[in-house]
Amino acid sequence: MANSHTGTRTGTSSKKKAVRTVKNRCRYGYRVLGKGVLVSNDTRTTHLNNNDLICGASGSSKTGSVVYTQLKTLEDSSLVVVDTKGRLCSMFTRELRNKGYDVLTLDFANPERSCKYNPLSYIRKNSLGTYNELDISKLAASLMPLGKYDREPFWTQSARLLLESFISYTLEALPEEDHTMYSVSRLYRAFTKEKGETGFLPWLDDHPHSFAKIRYDEICALKSSERTLASVYGFVNTALFPFDISEMRNIFEPGLRVPGSRPKTLDIGTLGEKKTVLFLNVSDVDHSMDALINIFYTQVLQTLISKADQEPGGQLKIPVRVIMDDFASSATIPDFDKIISVVRSRDLWLTLCIQSFTQLESLYTYEQAQTIVSNCDHIVFLGSNDLRSAQFIGTRANRTPESILVMDRSKEYVLEGGRPAVMADKVPPYSYADDDIA
Repeated sequence: MANSHTGTRTGTSSKKKAVRTVKNRCRYGYRVLGKGVLVSNDTRTTHLNNNDLICGASGSSKTGSVVYTQLKTLEDSSLVVVDTKGRLCSMFTRELRNKGYDVLTLDFANPERSCKYNPLSYIRKNSLGTYNELDISKLAASLMPLGKYDREPFWTQSARLLLESFISYTLEALPEEDHTMYSVSRLYRAFTKEKGETGFLPWLDDHPHSFAKIRYDEICALKSSERTLASVYGFVNTALFPFDISEMRNIFEPGLRVPGSRPKTLDIGTLGEKKTVLFLNVSDVDHSMDALINIFYTQVLQTLISKADQEPGGQLKIPVRVIMDDFASSATIPDFDKIISVVRSRDLWLTLCIQSFTQLESLYTYEQAQTIVSNCDHIVFLGSNDLRSAQFIGTRANRTPESILVMDRSKEYVLEGGRPAVMADKVPPYSYADDDIA
């Protein structure tokens, strides 16, 4: 396959020459999306964004063929990647450290092995020295996402107001060492148990112009109906549930130490400053912690976009790729269809792994899903029984949906913006070698 944009050439020698050319660039390397499919990460040369959409049914080798290969070829960027069984971390830690990478694990499945992560650390202060109200609102929205099928958004939006009030109160009224989500949860439980008889209300009365007070006053309008208020409390209880689990305190309380452990504290901003790989370990059978993943992804995107905007050239010092495995199986990321449209110029790259286009549309509206897909200039289709996916790929590949549904599962289709679809061999799962670019 001849492709000047991706850097792939016919003939082994020319392909190896292309690899050397790409590797010699001081900032941008390449990624392998299939056997013989070499893609440059230099968007200024390709005129394409670096967002990839990987679509394939369970067992189609999304991790083994695509994610594994990205880790093997990683040289130019930081990486955030889901690692559900801890397998990738054990495979690559030594190799990545030998390449000069810092390696961290944020482990929601085994919290005692995890680095520290404090969502409240990413609430910025504005020029007046007060906490950024928009950041607080985004965190509350991540905790209480407004789903596609929410026919009564009143409950979700009301719960957000109450969360915003307690998050703001925690940041403004408590000492810095207590600026944690565990503190938010603890204060909220005390407030509801004592029916408001805590230090929360007196502080609000003393600070009538605070964000906490403003949001709480909006909730007070509901007090005429105890049943309505009780329902809102129920939504907040659900949102704060993960922070009530004692094992999770090891992640969310910076000052807490498990005997014998020396956990590092995650600073999302450093992903864009020095080469780092962060493995994100979540259970693939227990989805009770999906809200935490949603918060994390939201804050990664928000923090790195803000950091890039502060740089003279508007780009991260080190490019960052975020591989979102099982992207469409967890909660929706607020405004994701807008975010994916603007990350290219900041050298923030996204890889979305989904099982089907139908799955993507189950969380986002049709219009939002189309925006997400259209902002991925490389789509890799590994095979699926989903008719909607077969129709989309068939249209691009000039094939019937039936032929797409029965395609050889050792093959894949690679769709690149502005070029015809190409069928290629998959990289054999968990066995990438340099010869696979030939």
